[in-house]
Amino acid sequence: MRLSRLKIALAALAIAALHLSTIPRTIWEYDENLFALAVEQFAPLLHHPPPPGSPLHIAAAKVVALFTDPFHALVAVSVVFTLAGFVFWVLAFRAVAGENVALVAALFLYGCPALLVSGMLPQSDTGALALFGAAAWACAVHGTERRSFWIAPLLCALCIGWRLQFSVAIVPMFLVALVMLESWRARVTAVAVFGVGCLLWFVPLVMATGGPGSYWHWLSGQAAYYAAHDADLSRSGLSPAYIALRFLAHPWGPKWLSLPL
Repeated sequence: MRLSRLKIALAALAIAALHLSTIPRTIWEYDENLFALAVEQFAPLLHHPPPPGSPLHIAAAKVVALFTDPFHALVAVSVVFTLAGFVFWVLAFRAVAGENVALVAALFLYGCPALLVSGMLPQSDTGALALFGAAAWACAVHGTERRSFWIAPLLCALCIGWRLQFSVAIVPMFLVALVMLESWRARVTAVAVFGVGCLLWFVPLVMATGGPGSYWHWLSGQAAYYAAHDADLSRSGLSPAYIALRFLAHPWGPKWLSLPL
């Protein structure tokens, strides 16, 4: 046990050194302005933050912003969740593949170019990835334990509330975790915990947009913009096969960098 903790601690220190060297000093991307404005005043209809809202991310940053400015509050949240996320993913991988494989897998994940670029940015990606790892660990370890089966659905709900896009991965994982439970009573309880956990952040978000109709208009408008921009303006004349290859086969750009990954 001591050796396991020592290995994880040393690996975490290596990841910390790698990522802490990339902490941004100023705002870089346009959306970072919107996240910072949301910390000052949560106003989804003004795109503070941009759709789909990231309510739990902004809530966490608001707490930290009691002690600093919004930009540094968001960066601090990213720093904490990057380090915590690495540990969560080591534990998640270890639950299904063993200790050595877990360390290598987590090092590959948190050492990949995508995270080295975006990990420390004042956005919601890092926190959601950390909560995803915690939820995966809980599903693997606590999914069949009677006393703690509620932990996994709660973490799944928190992950989606941090970054709604992660529901694409979280919902299927949650459904598999339901199958792992030993009784229908446990499954019903897990669904109830997941539902309540989602309502705790979803209802305030909908209210902040002015109600269900306004929320849907706000969300669908952003989706329509991205669909039109990605399909028409940015890639006019490119074939669907090329677009699929670009985003699925080598999403990090240069083939010499992406193929080994």
